[in-house]
Amino acid sequence: MKSSLLVLLGLICSLAFAQLDQARVKIDSNFRSTKHILFAVTIPGSSHVTWVMRFLDELTKRGHKVTFATVDENVKYSAPYPLITTASFGPANFNHTALFTETNSHPSPFTLFPTIHEFLLPTWPRSYNLIIEQIEKYNVDVLICDFFTDACIEASHTKKLPLIVTATGTLTPDSATEYFNQDIYTSEEPTTVNQSVFRRFYNKFIAPLKVIWTVKRQMYTLLQYKRKAGILDAKWIDNPYDKTAHALKIIGNMFGLEVARPLGPLVELVGPVLDRSYPGLDSDLVSYLSLRQKVVYVAFGQHSRAIISDVERVLTPLIHQLEKGHIDGIIWSSGCLEANRFPATITSSYSGKTYNTTSLLNTNKKRYFRRSGDLLDEIYTTKWSPQMAILLHPSVQVFVSHGGANSIFECLYAGKRLLFYPFFADQPGASKQLSQMGVSEYFDNHSDLTDIDDKVEKVILDRDGFYQSNIKRYQAIIQIQSKGAPSRAADLVEEVAFSHDGQILPHREDVGNSMSFIKRYNLDVYLIAILLIGSFVTFVSFRLARLIKFFYHGYQIKQKSKFL
Repeated sequence: MKSSLLVLLGLICSLAFAQLDQARVKIDSNFRSTKHILFAVTIPGSSHVTWVMRFLDELTKRGHKVTFATVDENVKYSAPYPLITTASFGPANFNHTALFTETNSHPSPFTLFPTIHEFLLPTWPRSYNLIIEQIEKYNVDVLICDFFTDACIEASHTKKLPLIVTATGTLTPDSATEYFNQDIYTSEEPTTVNQSVFRRFYNKFIAPLKVIWTVKRQMYTLLQYKRKAGILDAKWIDNPYDKTAHALKIIGNMFGLEVARPLGPLVELVGPVLDRSYPGLDSDLVSYLSLRQKVVYVAFGQHSRAIISDVERVLTPLIHQLEKGHIDGIIWSSGCLEANRFPATITSSYSGKTYNTTSLLNTNKKRYFRRSGDLLDEIYTTKWSPQMAILLHPSVQVFVSHGGANSIFECLYAGKRLLFYPFFADQPGASKQLSQMGVSEYFDNHSDLTDIDDKVEKVILDRDGFYQSNIKRYQAIIQIQSKGAPSRAADLVEEVAFSHDGQILPHREDVGNSMSFIKRYNLDVYLIAILLIGSFVTFVSFRLARLIKFFYHGYQIKQKSKFL
C-alpha cells in the first residue's frame, strides 16, 4: 500500500514538472544579420595575422562576410580559411637583410623603427587606396586594423567606419598606468618597479623628444602621402593615438604575460589565440628525437637575424651542457644558417676543446640518426622546423627563444621550460616580465658569459622544480584561456558591428572623458580640502601663537617683579 502511494506520488510530481517545463520559455539570439568585415595589415609576419584569422574564421561560421587585405608575404596565412576573401597590396618592401645591415642584430627602438618606417612608407599610398577600394566594393560595415597599419586607421576615418585595432601587446594610452612602460620606445623594461628616478625621468620627458627627432623625416613623408590622398586635416605633429581613441582594442594576450594592471573599457585581452592544428614532425625529426630524451630546442623567429656573436653566446653554454651530460641533443632552427653568420669554431671553457662548427651548416640529416660519440652529431640544424610539434614532443625539455609572442604561447601551452635571448622591440620586455614571474631566465648580448652559463644550467637542471612548477601554472592558464579565445574575440567584433553609433561605442566610452580635467580627478574637491585644512591649521597656529605670547608676556612680568 505504502509503495503504491509512493509510485502514485512520483507520477504526480513527474506530470507536474513536465507541465512546468512546457510552460518555460526558451530564448535564442535574434540580433544577427550579415555584416561585411575587412581586416587589413601591411606588416609581414605571422604574429600580426594568424591569431586574427582564427576569430575571423569564427565570424564566417556565424554568417558574416570577411575580407583580408594584406601584403604578398602574408597571403599564405589565409590558405586554411577558404571562406575568407583575400586581396593583396603587393610586396611589403620589407627587406630583412637590408634592415639588419643598416642596424644590427640588436637594434635600439630609436634605430629600428625609423628604419622600418623607411622601408614601409612607399607602400602607404597603394595600401590606403586598396583599403578604400575594398570598403566601397563590399560596402564594409566594420574595419579591423593591425596596430601598425596606419593606412587602414586613416581609411576608417575617411569612411567614418567603426574601428577595431588588433595587437599582441597593449600599446595605447587607455592601457597605460604611471608604473607601466606602455610606449614601444620604452618597453624594454615592462614596468618602473626596478627603474631609478633618472631612468623614469628620461622615459617621461627625454624619450618622447628623441622619438620626434628620429622619425621627423619619415613623418613629413607620411604627411605628404596623406595630403595627396585627400586627407587635408593631416598634420605633421599628429598624435598617432588620437585616431584610435574610440576604437575597440582586441589584444591577443593575457595577464601574466602582460603586466597585471587596470585597463580602459575599450581594451580587451582575448589571448592567446592558437591555431587549430600545426604541422607535424617529419621523419628526420622523429628519428632524431626518438634517440634522445633531454633535448634543447633553439629558435629565434622569422624576423631576428642572429650574427656570429649571438650564436656563440647561445651555442657555447649549450655545448657545455652537452659535455656535462645534462642534455643529449640540441635542435638549432634558424633561417640564418650561413657562413657569415655562424662561427667557424667554438671553444669550450669547460673541456678546453675547440669544435669545428662549420659542419653544422650542412643540414644533411643522416649523421643525426646514430649516436656516434661525436658531440657535434648531437646538434640538429635546420632552416625551418615545425615548432609546436617539436615543443609537444616528450624528449624536448627546454626552449631557447627570442621572446616573440607566438613562441611564448606555444612553449607555455606545451609546458616546456624557457630561456630567453631577446633581440629587439617588445622581446626584451616580454623576456624580463616572464623571468620576474619565475617562469624563465633571460640573457642578452651584454650579459656576462659566466652569468649566461649559470642561468642556462639552472633552467636545464631545475633541481628544485621551481621553473617547472611555475610553467605548469602558466600551462593551465594558457590552455584554459586559448580554448574559447576565438569565440570571445568574435563576440567582440559582433558587439562593435551591432552596437556602434558612428565610430563610437557609447556603452564603452569612459564617462571621465565627458568631464573637465579638474572634475575628473576631483582636483576641486582636493583644493577645498586643502583650503579647509590650511584654514584650520592657520587658525590653530594663530590661536596657539597668541596663547604662547600671553604666557610669555605673563612670564616676563613675573620675572620683572622679582627685581623690584
